[in-house]
Amino acid sequence: MSISFGNAPKGLIGEPAASVVFMNGEKAAIGASYRAGIADGSLLPPLDPAMKNIWMSDYFMQQLTARNPWINYSVMPR
Repeated sequence: MSISFGNAPKGLIGEPAASVVFMNGEKAAIGASYRAGIADGSLLPPLDPAMKNIWMSDYFMQQLTARNPWINYSVMPR
């Protein structure tokens, strides 16, 4: 996996406290979206615990990059 940053909003790069606040907000919003998707049946994560963890990690990164186009995330197949 690869994560890179384009033109990040001012105040995030090199500012640990602001970055933590930003990520906490993103986690809360993405978590709410996840719970809504589970509730309405639009999200169906795998039942196997290991596969579910991988799926959730991918879901989080897909949502994070959709919400913040300046974050570039890619997965290279093995």
